[in-house]
Amino acid sequence: MTFIPPFDDPRPWLQTGLRRAWAVLAWERVWRASWAAVSLGGVFGAVALLDGLPRLSGEAHAAVLAGFALVFLGLLGWGWWGMRLPTRADAVRRLEQGGGQLHRPVSALDDRLAAGGDSAESRALWRAHLIRMEDEARRLRVDPPAPGVAALDPLGLRAVPVLLLVIGLAAAWGHVPERLSRALHPAWAASVATASSVRLWITPPDYTGLRPIVLEADVARSGIHPTDAAVSIPVGSAVLALVHGRHGGVPTLVVDGRVTPFGVLGDGSYRLETAIDGGGDGSLAVERDGNTLARWGITVVGDASPTIAFATPPADMGRWRLRLEYQAADDHGLAAVGALMEREGGQSGGTVSELPLPLPGSRPKVAHAIGLLDLTAHPWAGLPVVLRPFARDDRGQTGVGAPAEVTLPERVFTHPVAQAIVQQRRILLNEPEKLGQVIAALDAIALDRAAFNHDIVVHLALRTARNRIGGDLEANGRDGTGIGSVRDILWQTALRLEDGETAIAERLLDDAGKALSEALSRGDTGAAELERLIEGYREAMEQYLAAMARRLGKMEGRLPIPPGQMLRADALTAMLERMRDLARAGSREAARRMLGEMQQMMQVLRSARLPDQMQEAMREVRALMDGLKELIDRQQGLLDQTFRQSRETRRTVDRERLRASARDQDALRRDLAAMMEKLAETSGGALPDNLGRAEIAMREAAEKLTAGDAAKAAEAQSRALGDLKEGSRAALRQMMERLMAGGGGPALFPGADPGTDPLGRGSAADDGSVVIPTQPETRSAREILDELRRRAAEPGRPPAELDYLNRLLRQF
Repeated sequence: MTFIPPFDDPRPWLQTGLRRAWAVLAWERVWRASWAAVSLGGVFGAVALLDGLPRLSGEAHAAVLAGFALVFLGLLGWGWWGMRLPTRADAVRRLEQGGGQLHRPVSALDDRLAAGGDSAESRALWRAHLIRMEDEARRLRVDPPAPGVAALDPLGLRAVPVLLLVIGLAAAWGHVPERLSRALHPAWAASVATASSVRLWITPPDYTGLRPIVLEADVARSGIHPTDAAVSIPVGSAVLALVHGRHGGVPTLVVDGRVTPFGVLGDGSYRLETAIDGGGDGSLAVERDGNTLARWGITVVGDASPTIAFATPPADMGRWRLRLEYQAADDHGLAAVGALMEREGGQSGGTVSELPLPLPGSRPKVAHAIGLLDLTAHPWAGLPVVLRPFARDDRGQTGVGAPAEVTLPERVFTHPVAQAIVQQRRILLNEPEKLGQVIAALDAIALDRAAFNHDIVVHLALRTARNRIGGDLEANGRDGTGIGSVRDILWQTALRLEDGETAIAERLLDDAGKALSEALSRGDTGAAELERLIEGYREAMEQYLAAMARRLGKMEGRLPIPPGQMLRADALTAMLERMRDLARAGSREAARRMLGEMQQMMQVLRSARLPDQMQEAMREVRALMDGLKELIDRQQGLLDQTFRQSRETRRTVDRERLRASARDQDALRRDLAAMMEKLAETSGGALPDNLGRAEIAMREAAEKLTAGDAAKAAEAQSRALGDLKEGSRAALRQMMERLMAGGGGPALFPGADPGTDPLGRGSAADDGSVVIPTQPETRSAREILDELRRRAAEPGRPPAELDYLNRLLRQF
């Protein structure tokens, strides 16, 4: 406290008291002179904490700051004018007033004896007086400051700044330094970019399946600079933009010249939500007060229409099924594919039928699949039609491929009564004015019960059809507008006569499989609904197998595989139960693919009509495929062995093992060469290039193993394994095409993928692209799911844990 006068005195206690009294006096006088200016400073602090000044323009902000400063200096000068600092006498007087002291003991200590100094009694009395005054002075204490501002501010206006400061602190809690800094720095146009941050969230539409895009610009740190790299944004994307900055007016978002203002959030923050609907190249910028805070180059990518085309011309695949193989693609995913069918030459009168086709996976971007359609019940069966493939995406855009002409398969009935029913059905479809003739014919057929072995179902179906046609005649005349259901009744009746209960069981199985496949493809199907559909498919499959058992018993000699070996009820039941477990565990895509395998196995039964001369060729193909499968397994084993050896540390042992592996690899290469000779004979001399590359890679692997380089050998073996798998698939396709061209006809493998065997199972070239969990994995998933359900059913668990468990179980 060097600014306090020293007040030298030989008595330390008195010197300390005087210094305290002087400080209190000085504080009282300074506060009386400064209270008005300090109150004005409190008002400014409250305005700054409420963040009001940054909302003004830079010029207005600076003017307000200047006004505050001038008034503050004026009040300070007015208060300090004429003020003097306290003296020693003022300090003595202030000290003597402490505690309400009536006497002046400090002043008495400085007094001198005026008369009687020669008398001993006078001097003794004087000394006693000084001692008493010193005792009283030692007990003196300085009273707290009392500046007397209340007399200068009788209205108590000085409390207003205090209240405003409290409100400002509450509003700016945690951001006091930032707000004070913003209040003291006007947002001049030249520095607007030095105090803002810009962040944009661009959310692509749901149909794209893309992740949100985040664009950020720390303008305060990096300054204004355009971004050179263009950002690809799908059309229709939603934009959420936030700007934080204390300077300037309301910012705007400029997208290719279209200006959209932000909304004010307060606290120097602004928010905007909009969408990007334009297309092409352009820019996206955030501007304020004519200045650019941030800019990005953008490319607005439109949603292209799907593309689709027939991979092979439509063809009859036997069993009166039309084979439609297509290739489709979309930039964001396919929602549905199918074919539009109309009569050739426009004879359909503008009527176009839409035929749905299977779509592999959920919203695939590229799809290559085969659809087998039974159109024998269609009114145009046996007639030439024009088919146009179409694909549709989630936005509803449709792409149509090139047309193809084909004659729809027509079922040929051998049962006399079935032939008569189909003939009347054809008249009903093409000549509805002859309804009376159809009624008479159906009456005649129904009366001859012996012709259809007194089948009560057939008789009731014929009578029902006849009555519905008669009712239509009475209600609508002879236009036939109400007889659509009669066509289905007559068709199903003809099928029952031709195939017995097999036709009905086959239709029920197809319907159950279609419903189950659609439910597995959707993500919103509940567990209870899936259980019901799986159980329905199981019942339909059992009925179909029971109906087919009698038919297969008569055809056993003509099957490429004995029926007992081809399909066993226990194997199908095991597959169905595993599919059920996959669906329960949430692996619905794997369950749907397993359902596809089962449907292919059922297709073998329906198409088991191979001629006897094809059996030898089939056995040869299967033997070659088994041989290739063995080569693939051996190469996989060698690769695993080499990989383990490359991780060992005992070099001497490595050398010996690697030489043994090299001999095994060379033996495998020779076996592959022999297999390639057999394949060349079967396929007519043409061999896939992959098999040749596999043989070269095997030779390289053997050389690296001999040299002791296990890492390089593993790389060569991996290439050999991949080429061997690809070559096996290609070889199978070549042999199947040759067999079909050689007389097997399209009925050989109706609807079968060349990568599967007659039972729809993975061939020797199966590369594991269809990932179906193993039974232990499924069992483990099932156990985890059961445990989650058990814990979720315990109400005593904490609410947060129960909420977490319910969210985990929601997808199941």
